[in-house]
Order: sequence, then structure tokens, then C-alpha cells
Amino acid sequence: VQAAIEMVRDETAAKAVPFMVLIYPDPVAISRENPYWQIYQATSAALSKTTGVPVLSGYDAFLNDPRTAPNMAFSLTDTHPSCEAHEIFGDWAFGQWQALGSRSQPARR
Repeated sequence: VQAAIEMVRDETAAKAVPFMVLIYPDPVAISRENPYWQIYQATSAALSKTTGVPVLSGYDAFLNDPRTAPNMAFSLTDTHPSCEAHEIFGDWAFGQWQALGSRSQPARR
């Protein structure tokens, strides 16, 4: 994973394209008690530190959002998180992108 991030980082930097990595959480148990939460947090921090690329755990998108609990139900048709769960994640991801500042804004043509 680290090598892949570094390769993509180098290619995007060469083309002046911003890059960040988001890790989608295990949607079955969005809580700090889920063992994956600690794994994701540690992995995100370690990858960010070693690659210099913002690597973010998606648990952060859901743990502090009051919309999470009622919207983590799975679709009956495809056992996939609800559209609302994706909206919560998308809103958070966009906010993270904006928070990275001008360094991470898409290059203008």
C-alpha cells in the first residue's frame, strides 16, 4: 500500500495534481469499540507520515456525525450502505479536501 501511494504521489506531483487517500470504514460497526477503528487510525497516521500524503480514516466521517446511526442501514437489494451514508462520507471527504487548503486545490487549466 505504501509503495502504491508513493507511486501515485510521485505521478500526481509531477503533473501538479493534488492527491489524498481516504479509507472507507467497516460500515457494520461504526464505533471506537470496533477493532478496525484503531487499525485504521494507526494505518492512516503511519502512511501519512511515511509518504507525506494525507491519508484519512473514514471513521472520522461518521463517529461525530449525528446522522450516522439512523443512516448506516444496508440496502436490502445489494447489502451496501445507504445513500445517506455515502452522502455523510462525501460531505466529510469534501470538507477534508477543502481543509487541506490551496495546496490541495485542483490545478486550473
